[in-house]
Amino acid sequence: MTYLNAKKYLSSAPEQVGESRLTDLLALVGNPQKRIKYLRLAGSNGKTVCGQMLTAVLSKTSNKVGFLRMPIGEEPRENILINNEAIPFADFARLVDTVKQTLLSSDFTPTRSEIFLTVALLAFRERNCGLVIIESDHYGNDPSLNLPSPFAAIICGTLPDSDNAEINRIRAFVSRGIEEIISAPQSANAYKEITDICYSANCRLTLSSRNALTLKKCTFTGTDFSYKGEEYRLNVCGSFQLLNATIAIEALEMLSRKGFEIASSAIKEGLSKLRLAAKFEVLSVSPLMIVDSTHSPSAIPTMCDTLSEFGDAVPKKVLLCLPSSALISEYKNALTARGFTISEIYSCDESASDAILFKRNKDFVKRGLSSIDKDTVLLISGDSRFVLPLRHELLNALGMI
Repeated sequence: MTYLNAKKYLSSAPEQVGESRLTDLLALVGNPQKRIKYLRLAGSNGKTVCGQMLTAVLSKTSNKVGFLRMPIGEEPRENILINNEAIPFADFARLVDTVKQTLLSSDFTPTRSEIFLTVALLAFRERNCGLVIIESDHYGNDPSLNLPSPFAAIICGTLPDSDNAEINRIRAFVSRGIEEIISAPQSANAYKEITDICYSANCRLTLSSRNALTLKKCTFTGTDFSYKGEEYRLNVCGSFQLLNATIAIEALEMLSRKGFEIASSAIKEGLSKLRLAAKFEVLSVSPLMIVDSTHSPSAIPTMCDTLSEFGDAVPKKVLLCLPSSALISEYKNALTARGFTISEIYSCDESASDAILFKRNKDFVKRGLSSIDKDTVLLISGDSRFVLPLRHELLNALGMI
């Protein structure tokens, strides 16, 4: 099977089939989950970033770590990483073919997500990963909830008080025997919910501390900060990623308590060399072009605060590119409240009446590049499925790839 055919087979699988058949599918391929020690990334936002921070650090140690990013992207092999590198094209195709051939003799049809999770677990087992990080999928039924309980979980971002679905997800895997939770600071209501859940299962809870975090320096090339008296350099611009960094640091300390060998020098080196695509990523300084995958309404004000932090280095006129009318409304309110003026809005959402519509990414890039100047900032935002193809098209137009 070729990589292209593996992608087509995966995309042809149904999104939902009713009752989960993950357990049956895993049994057919030898139960790879039984040899894997994993932790779960949960929460409202920041899961992928925290996972990338953890793998960037762990790849500097003797630990072999697998990372399953969700939801499934346009290049699914890039969702399955081992020591911070996507599995090879040939390996992905071979493992998909293994699942396909196994299913020929079965009498059930698994979902796309179940097949994909199985492929990832097979890859992690094959490469003898001592630790696996699995990101929760909020875009559909998450089959990883049917795996044995993780030994630990990380709650990224502040949970909205109304997010009962995420609270129930956390309750589901904690009740099955999880040992420890690392969490971002939470509202009073969310904190009570989480502490009640942990108490019922005798689970240890650690919250990262805003009071122990100090911003030292913030530029377009990176951020210097201290946490609990230790100095760090984060190779990401914008202070709004610092909270994710503190969560990652707390999680790495937890892993050290669990027996994983992680030197403080590895933490500092991993964070200083971290590369995050579309996470307040500055593609060009003059004119200023920023790509960011913020798409949660609760995170948009924080992202806009980061623009304001750079003062006069960021022009007050904004060219805005967003996937939906709902995000346009959120961004317009947040940006205008901080003194920015929106000169043009681009979108692929036909219901966005105040936006310039585009059907092809290259059409947007051509229009955006012709409209931007030194007094304007181009901001592309939305979920990764929207921004990453645009980022690629823009980098190509700029001659950077």
